[in-house]
Amino acid sequence: MKPKALGVLSICISLSLLATACQPQVVEVIKEVPVESVVVKEVEVEKIVEVEKIVEVVVPAESGGDKSTFVFSWEGYAAGFDPLQANDSYYDIAVLNLYSALVQYPGGSTVWEYDLATSIEVSDDGLAYTVKLRDDVLFHDGTGLTSEDVKYTVDRLLALGTGVAGAFGALTAAEVVDDYTVNLVVSEPFPAMMNFLPRLYIANADLLKAKEVDGDWGEQWLSENEAGSGPYMLTSFQP
Repeated sequence: MKPKALGVLSICISLSLLATACQPQVVEVIKEVPVESVVVKEVEVEKIVEVEKIVEVVVPAESGGDKSTFVFSWEGYAAGFDPLQANDSYYDIAVLNLYSALVQYPGGSTVWEYDLATSIEVSDDGLAYTVKLRDDVLFHDGTGLTSEDVKYTVDRLLALGTGVAGAFGALTAAEVVDDYTVNLVVSEPFPAMMNFLPRLYIANADLLKAKEVDGDWGEQWLSENEAGSGPYMLTSFQP
């Protein structure tokens, strides 16, 4: 007899921020059992799909209504938090939340919006992008983000030539104009530049310089740490 196929319940949980919101819920999933035996409490079942691993989603009941913590698990994890590796989906899940980029795609949209940048002007010949930065951005260690961090991020991308560097083949340099203005220089007109910029996550230059080992641009340190200015910060990581 062939073993029954395993399945997973795709669970849709809506957490309202209104005062009348429901109390925090706990999703209980019994792992690796036939689909018909999966037990789910206090949630709406949207659909059943076949996958190799079962994913648990838990909103801690003990949070006392605090919706700032979201605990989840999935079948795999990033090998580190290096923003250059954001072409890998496991990395990007973490990096997208830990770092900020010059522009970014809002959730559910294919139209980019300014993130760290306040404006980007392209030269008439298409070979330079003049980026104006916000002056109120802090990295997670409290250091202010400036043009030097953008330059370091580009220098690091060009030196290591890995991960997202493959999408920036025409990018040749970043030139600091002042504390909050930087030029991105390309070797030839590059129409896709703005579409790729959301994956140019800006790293904390001073922090990574201090963590470099034998000229590795902080690669080793970023295997268990982050150097971003994004909406979330890493407090601990246990592989």
